Amino acid sequence: MKVRCPYCGATFEVPKTVSVTVCPYCGTAIWIESGERITEHYMYPDNISFNMSFRNVVGIAERQYAAPADLAETATPKSGRLHFIPLYIYHIKVVAKCPKEEESGIEEDWTTLSAVKKLPLGLTSTYRFALGSRRYFEPRRLERGVYHQPEVSPEHYIGKVSKKARGRAKWEASCSNPKINDETRWEGIVHYPFWEITYEYSGREYNALVDAVDGSVVYVEYPIEESKKKKLLVGGSGFLLIPMGVGVYVGYKLGMPIIGTVSSALTGAPGAFIYWTIAFSERGKYKLKSRLKKL
Repeated sequence: MKVRCPYCGATFEVPKTVSVTVCPYCGTAIWIESGERITEHYMYPDNISFNMSFRNVVGIAERQYAAPADLAETATPKSGRLHFIPLYIYHIKVVAKCPKEEESGIEEDWTTLSAVKKLPLGLTSTYRFALGSRRYFEPRRLERGVYHQPEVSPEHYIGKVSKKARGRAKWEASCSNPKINDETRWEGIVHYPFWEITYEYSGREYNALVDAVDGSVVYVEYPIEESKKKKLLVGGSGFLLIPMGVGVYVGYKLGMPIIGTVSSALTGAPGAFIYWTIAFSERGKYKLKSRLKKL
């Protein structure tokens, strides 16, 4: 269906499955049904420059086990592009009150969840976005990067975030069946910046993704030094063969050689798999895990 932007007057196509869209020409957020501008439209500033993001990428890549020793000195940045991901802001407020009591279980918080189905390189829907000082969206900033369109409606997450808050508030209440007052609501939309970076090492290109608000490296591809591949193969074999040897010995002592061999092989298999996967790959991959949360 077609929508006309109330800010710049441009007309553009939007999918029928969403209730909110962003003008691809000026970045204005719009209610599709009414065609009105959404005033609760914010953005996080891209505090981290491209050069700083590239330094963070190299800093992470060079610390990976199989990365070349000269990566920091030899790698060169090739391109960088800002992606602005739309997030929905929710104000969570749930009160669980027991009869004849003033004290209640109260849950009040703010949360942001991705409004797109497919996120850029290495970014998952469980990524914990940095909290910072957001500002009102300025259409002129659209030229700074690629603004992604919302792909789900704001109502998509209401039930999920509300259910968790109700459970916590009920748990905090002093009675088993408190009265629940749920005022959880959608508060607006905010665009969050990421740097998509391509760098070059020894004639090959590698990709990375960096949180442009706080500089966290979300995803990095890095070269694997050929001389270290043999060590990885040997190390992976060690993960498998050493436990198997112990298992065989203990199994024979206990009269269960097959069980001892199989169980020890299963113990060492995960470590061997990790080492061998890197050894047989053209490039290594690092993904940030410390910033993940449960939806």
